[in-house]
Amino acid sequence: MELLKYVHQANRLLERFVLNLTLEEIEYSGMITHNVKNVQKSTILVMLLDTSCPFSDKVETVDSCPQTAVEWKEATARKSCKNILHNCSSLEYHCVINAWQNETIEVCAPKVLIVGKVCAEFNFGGNRIQRNHNATCEKCPVAYNSSNAFMYTECYEYVERIVIGLSVTVVIVLIISSVLLLIRRRRRRHKETRDIHVCSAVKRHLQEDHRSEDHLLTADD
Repeated sequence: MELLKYVHQANRLLERFVLNLTLEEIEYSGMITHNVKNVQKSTILVMLLDTSCPFSDKVETVDSCPQTAVEWKEATARKSCKNILHNCSSLEYHCVINAWQNETIEVCAPKVLIVGKVCAEFNFGGNRIQRNHNATCEKCPVAYNSSNAFMYTECYEYVERIVIGLSVTVVIVLIISSVLLLIRRRRRRHKETRDIHVCSAVKRHLQEDHRSEDHLLTADD
């Protein structure tokens, strides 16, 4: 019993440390909004504890994410995250970028507090939603709920830019390949035509030599 009591005390100290660390990070940013100031510590703590449960389900790569409240509700109903059995806190519908910012991912996962004006991501290695420190978000608040990612469409633009860049690269490669193939074919045809001309010239020369020999033989007779 004494050991169990110490374990509970240690857990409470750890929770308090993580909570204070997160609040200090928000305050340090120097951009505290009225909404952030009024965030209850209990709410932040619950959202932090959600991250301790690396559980996610129905992970799926999609072409795009919902970008309006109506689309988000429809996707939430379709995904049915609330009906999944698990040992964690409530699973929420998410549609976020991946760690490499080149795909959008639909997943059922615990909601997380995203701090620091960055985008939310789904990390396949950790099997969880977390902040992507490489994807800054100017229009994002200092802290927001990861399940509200649809409100910050700026994050989806990372994927769009990479996809467009890859598409342009593919088109350029195809054009260059086509031009090189055309040049190669023309060179081959030119070589074949030249060989034909050479063969024809040799043939004519041989025929002329043969006629000359016949003429000489006739003259001798």
